[in-house]
Amino acid sequence: MRNRIFHAFLLTVMVIAMLYGLSWLPEMEIGDVKTKPVDLLADIRPGKGGDEAAEEADTQAAVAAVDANGLRNYDLPMQGNLMPIEDYSWNKGSPDLYVGHGMGYFYEALDKVASLGRPVRVAYFGDSFIEGDIITQDLRAMLQSRFGGSGVGFVDIASPTAGFRVSVRTTSKGWASFAVTDKSGFDTGRQGINERYFVPRGHGQVTLEGNGAMKAMHQDAWEVTTLYYRAPNRAVVTGRLDDGAEQSFAIGGAPEVQQVQMAGRAEKAFWSVPDGAGTFFGVGLESRQGITVDNFSMRGNSGMTLSKVPENTLMQFASVRPYDLIVLQFGLNVANNKQTDYSGYEKEMENVIRKLAKVFPRTSILIVGVGDRGERRNGGIVTMGGIKALGRYQQQMAFKTGCAFWNLYQGMGGPGSIVKMADAKPAMANKDYTHINSKGGQLIAQRLFDALMHGYDERKGKGK
Repeated sequence: MRNRIFHAFLLTVMVIAMLYGLSWLPEMEIGDVKTKPVDLLADIRPGKGGDEAAEEADTQAAVAAVDANGLRNYDLPMQGNLMPIEDYSWNKGSPDLYVGHGMGYFYEALDKVASLGRPVRVAYFGDSFIEGDIITQDLRAMLQSRFGGSGVGFVDIASPTAGFRVSVRTTSKGWASFAVTDKSGFDTGRQGINERYFVPRGHGQVTLEGNGAMKAMHQDAWEVTTLYYRAPNRAVVTGRLDDGAEQSFAIGGAPEVQQVQMAGRAEKAFWSVPDGAGTFFGVGLESRQGITVDNFSMRGNSGMTLSKVPENTLMQFASVRPYDLIVLQFGLNVANNKQTDYSGYEKEMENVIRKLAKVFPRTSILIVGVGDRGERRNGGIVTMGGIKALGRYQQQMAFKTGCAFWNLYQGMGGPGSIVKMADAKPAMANKDYTHINSKGGQLIAQRLFDALMHGYDERKGKGK
């Protein structure tokens, strides 16, 4: 038998050389595919603490202006279990950007919750971090427990998250669906405040049912069912509550966003729309007073597309469905592990804020900073480079415009918190180290609720 030791040794050397060579390959983009770093020897390779220190130094330098303006240090951890909201409505140092939409308008509406004549409404915009009503479902329940109200608020006609959203069951058929993230076919001028629109094909139908079995507190029933649409031509739509009689409504004849309502307590609602009836947006399920939270999630969205929603459309929604608080929670689709300068993104989002402030002149605007996100480095999972820099720019965005800011990164627990949440028993985040699950949503909702109520109670204690 021939001795193969030399051949085995040679093969081992070649494999090690190849692996070492692959570790020097940079990240590349091939079409829509982005390669990840190859470093199969990471577990035995010495750490790169100097690189991490350099990243932090770059981050600090890139946003030095933020700290120079006297903002609360972004890196300060929670005060016990509380991460307070920073209200910057006092800061008028950026007159070209200042809108002054701090938390006061929302707190004033809460003071009048029993006499307002409608629910206090929160529009919560976000990316896939809140998809499926994560965070917002529990935040809504907590607010409704304190201030009253029922129902899940606004629901898309044909929800892309219907398969895993547990706070409401949505069944749709006969609709063509369009969203701002579509690569083709989307008409910017037809979209609603939810950056989507739906057109009946043949006969559009939608059924919405409260999911009491999942114990979505206060959200298994509601009192008012509202269909939102734009119908220049006249048509007749039909609706039904629970197993009641079918109701017919003549709609249309105007180009503006309109609404038609069915009154009465219900756990199930049905709408049927004929072909050619117009453009439809969603259904509101809510009480006559109290509070509700609308989940406007959009997977893959950075938030910047909100500047493309026609101003007249936003004004029409402000008329039929006014809001007292607008929450902007974006960043997952912006953060980059090689980037520390997000000034371009900051400017684009400042345009969004100014537009919303103009259309909703008595509405608070709360910017929720990007949460923790992990990346693989040196054989482990650490906070992605660029996350803290982006969060600081979001804080500066709120500071310049005189709005409010909540530090989700620190509210989750700071560096490495997404790993701790993913490794928890039971898990509170997914193993992509990017998205939380329903358990994580409960935790974050509780901390945001505590922050909102801390600000509200503190204001009342000061007699404001």
